[in-house]
Amino acid sequence: MKKNYFENLPSWSRGVISIVGVGAVAFIGYQIYLSIKNAKELERSLKSQKLADNELEDLKKKNILPTKSTTQFEVMSDKIIEAINDCGTDEEAIYTVFNSLNNRADLLSLISVFGVRYYRPCAVSEPVTYLKYQFDKKSFAWGLSTLLSHDLDSSEIAKINNILKAKKIDFTF
Repeated sequence: MKKNYFENLPSWSRGVISIVGVGAVAFIGYQIYLSIKNAKELERSLKSQKLADNELEDLKKKNILPTKSTTQFEVMSDKIIEAINDCGTDEEAIYTVFNSLNNRADLLSLISVFGVRYYRPCAVSEPVTYLKYQFDKKSFAWGLSTLLSHDLDSSEIAKINNILKAKKIDFTF
């Protein structure tokens, strides 16, 4: 004699179990989707870094060299990520970094050294995202372009592009 525990439960508990089951399947599906999305974004960011490295080599052959050291580009990268991390963005800090670039080689070096950085979301405005970050600190791995487009609005990105244009650096984010 086979016992069927589910049928013997009260109807309200069967409903709760069904809802929890559907929710668990949806949650797992969503996590798989996010993992695939994040892996694609990481791949795209690494590709941008490699393209910047390749173009830097081409510029080097034309004797167009960065005007700053790798250490300086590392510090600039840290300034950008700290300006964006957590709640609120320090746009002026980001503009200062871009104002300090002197040529295309500087910008490509910044993109290359920036590589892929890990973003720390705001606990207040993005509580679910922040909770995910607490369990996986590397869940938001982005390159410079993606990070800027995620955190800045179109007018702020336009300001960065105008800074580059004023410095005769042919590049747009």
